[in-house]
Amino acid sequence: MAVSPPVAVRPTQFTTAANAFEQLQGDIRRALDRLVLTLGSSDTMAGQDAAGRSFSSAYDKTVNGDDSLLAGIALMGNACGRMAELLDASAVNHANANQHYALCTPTNPSGEAKNLESIPVVNLGSTFGGPGEPSNWEKLKEFIQGEVFPDGDPGKLQAAGDAWTAAATSLRQHHGDVATAIAHIANEQSVEVTPAQDQAAFIQTHLSGIAGSCDSAAKMCNDFGSHVKETRDNIADEVKQLMCELVGGAVIGALLTLVTAGLSNVLSTAAGIARATRVGAKIARMIKALTRVTGGLMQRASYILDPVGAAAGDLGALMGSRATVFGMNLSKGAVRANSLANALKRLPDWAHGELQRAVDPALLRSELEAQGVPKHIIDEAIASNPYRNMTPEQIVDKYWKDGSWKWPENNGFKDGQYTTSDTLPPDLKLDRIGSENGSFLATEGTPYSQRALAPGTANEYHTYQTGPNPLPDGWKVQHGEVAGAFGQNGGGTQWVVVNEAGEHVPVAELLRRGILK
Repeated sequence: MAVSPPVAVRPTQFTTAANAFEQLQGDIRRALDRLVLTLGSSDTMAGQDAAGRSFSSAYDKTVNGDDSLLAGIALMGNACGRMAELLDASAVNHANANQHYALCTPTNPSGEAKNLESIPVVNLGSTFGGPGEPSNWEKLKEFIQGEVFPDGDPGKLQAAGDAWTAAATSLRQHHGDVATAIAHIANEQSVEVTPAQDQAAFIQTHLSGIAGSCDSAAKMCNDFGSHVKETRDNIADEVKQLMCELVGGAVIGALLTLVTAGLSNVLSTAAGIARATRVGAKIARMIKALTRVTGGLMQRASYILDPVGAAAGDLGALMGSRATVFGMNLSKGAVRANSLANALKRLPDWAHGELQRAVDPALLRSELEAQGVPKHIIDEAIASNPYRNMTPEQIVDKYWKDGSWKWPENNGFKDGQYTTSDTLPPDLKLDRIGSENGSFLATEGTPYSQRALAPGTANEYHTYQTGPNPLPDGWKVQHGEVAGAFGQNGGGTQWVVVNEAGEHVPVAELLRRGILK
């Protein structure tokens, strides 16, 4: 009697894993449905004023389009669905092979494999708009220097923020579920196991990244809503005080809608007009301040979608695969190598190492250590790495232009502001991550992210201090706060010496002249 060969693969393990990923797709679909249901009622929550326009311009991009955060959540669900389909197809293949039902190939398995419905991408429209000005605001308009009443809806903004937070929590909970799902095939002897595990690891990574973006969207809504409410409360207080002073405290009406029975009479007197002019100027400053702070908040919005692009890059092979089983083209090494190779084709040779270090924290650490950079600076560089949720091609798209990295304007000084002096402070300690042919220095020990260096910078490290010789006549030293750049916040202090022609003086020349030592 013939002895059956040992079965190296248990199809039921692939089936169990497939069912777990199908369940994950369903869970993510339901989480997305809940989010969309709440956000669907958030139209016209931003307001019609300048701050509202700034908010809606940035926020709407996060919720609309094929590259939106909502699309990113759908992608994660569909990636789980695709995992379920491929794992189930593998189960069918192995069952056929084990039972000798038919000659079975990766492209022609017998049996009925899963074919799941994809999660669609939803667009919600614009949040711009609001109820408009409150009653009697018209009578104050001539005193507020043309500013528009901030009519954003703090309640809707809070609800939207809560919905994003709930979505983030749900995605993080599924991070562990992915590990549990893929663990079912860990002990199977099949070439499909490694690429399947690698794709599951990608899903885990990007669930966390997109959850972080959901947190950022929540913070955007909550912070803007808080500022709108605070501004409106302050405006109401000013109008209340105006009425109290001019009509003896006889204020009638709701403060938040600024309805006051005696407002017309108050503004018809000389004293009322004078006081209203002062109050109007103050209210105008409040509204302008809201617009400024909103602009600052919205600067972060450009980074919210980076994890979505990174997920699309890493999971592109999985989502585009027409095969019925996992191939080695889906291994992590193959996916990442292909992405890096495509990005490197767009860069000159001198920039290759920088991009490779930007996407590989271990390589960046190794190079910084080799260049003598202090450990605390290295540790901070790795911990604050802004490219962890970006593919190599995303980095090039965002930070490379016309043959060079996109350096910030104003020589890297925040808002173009710096202090000029004709002397360097005595005993000033400086450092530089870069050759002495460059001109810019940092206060010694400045964290890596506060220097706003180009991606993957890992050049030689030098320390300096003020030398015995003064600056020549006509030379100046400029120092000021570093502007944010390349996904880093900046915030450190940079120093540069300029000669009488306004040219930056290299560090090597400062050393030669004894200005630095």
